Order: sequence, then structure tokens, then C-alpha cells
Amino acid sequence: MFTFCLGRRAAVRCGVACTTALLTPVLAQPTVFDTFDTGLNGWALYSDGENLAWSPFAGNPGGGIRGNDQGMGGYWGFSAPAAYLGDRSCDYGGLLRWQFNTTNSGSAVNSQPDATLEGAGLVLVINLANPVIDTWETRSVPLLETAGWRVATLSGAIPTESQFKSVLADLTAIKLRGEFSVAANDSCTLDNVAFGSFIIPAQPESTSACPAAIVSLSSTAQGVGPISYQWEYETTTNTWVNVPVGPIP
Repeated sequence: MFTFCLGRRAAVRCGVACTTALLTPVLAQPTVFDTFDTGLNGWALYSDGENLAWSPFAGNPGGGIRGNDQGMGGYWGFSAPAAYLGDRSCDYGGLLRWQFNTTNSGSAVNSQPDATLEGAGLVLVINLANPVIDTWETRSVPLLETAGWRVATLSGAIPTESQFKSVLADLTAIKLRGEFSVAANDSCTLDNVAFGSFIIPAQPESTSACPAAIVSLSSTAQGVGPISYQWEYETTTNTWVNVPVGPIP
């Protein structure tokens, strides 16, 4: 698990020496980011999901976690660990973002919440488009009452700003839907979950260049503005310094 939504680091190669560059957001409260490259990271299944497992090759790319349907009639999914919970007031207006791949073999059902936030005695749910089978899909949902969230049920009232902020201030559960089918043999893989005030969807790609050449790195950020961030590079192993104005020695 990473904080600050750093993703995977990118290398900038100059001649025979290698320098690694990293984009680090400046946040009042860390964004939580799971790439599942080393394990389950405390995630669990809810309802009638079973056989939660981690694989170093199941993700998009790298590791991912996968669950299966017990076939008991409930709609199951993935439940976030404690690192995502508690007082997340600073994330109001930010994003909840995740990627998943479902292998359901029956007809897709679009009558269940795709994401659920619980806290302060309230439940907020949101419904999104049906997924495509056997395809990695990205879902990115603003943490705003105007983004399509409802109170308690998908036909419930639109939450007020006060209600939404109260949930984030005492967040006790984040649930991401894993079942989209009436069949009892479906499974779903989860990867690249992020929750925070803003998110960097991808780190810059590795680039090679000759000495004295100019290397361009770029990235994007999504979330509440204004967003401030700082480029860093690795001078020696695990030693990071800010990228200066002008050439890097």
C-alpha cells in the first residue's frame, strides 16, 4: 500500500547513469492507493463473496485481488481496510477511483450500488453503468453530493452537503461492487484503488536519453483544485531531492 497515490516509479536514464523521477503531491491528508502488488493489504469481501485471493499477475498490471460468488443470492463485493476509514474530511470534493474486471457469465444486473460509503449513521450509494465482461474498467467517482450519490438506496434522496461531509468525517466502510450477474459462478478482480483529495492516475513513463539531452516527463492529476505537487528524483538509493530549475547534474 502506498500513501500519496504515487503509483509506480519511473526511471529517467541519462547515458550510463540512471535517475529515477517521482511526482509527489502535497496533501493535508494522504490519498490512499492500493496497487495490490504485494498482497491483499487488508481488503475483505462482503455479503456472499468467497475465496478472496491475491495473485502477483492478476492485476492491471502486476498484482490484483479476486473474489468469487457463493451463489447464496446476495450481491457481493470488496470492503476497504482501516487505512481508508476514519476522519476523511479533507477528501470532500476528491475522488474514489478503482479498476475491476468481471467474468460474469449471466446477464448483467444494474440495480445494485457500485460503491457504498458508510459513516455517521448514514449510507451513501451510487449506481454506475454496467461493465463489459472480461475487460478492465476504470471507475472514478467524485466525493461530492452532486455526483449521483443517494441516501440509503438507489432511489433515495440526494444527500445534502452536510450529510456527505458528516459521512466523510466518520467513515466506517467503503464497499466496491464485485457481482454484476444473476449467475452463481461469477468472479471479479480488483486493482488500483485510490481514495483521496486528488489522484495522479499514472506516473510518467521511463525515458532514455543521451547526456546533455532534454527529457520530458508528464502526468495528470484529478481532484479538487488548486493542486500543488513537486517533482523529485533519486540521487542515490532511497535518497530523493526536489528537481531544480535548470539542468540536473
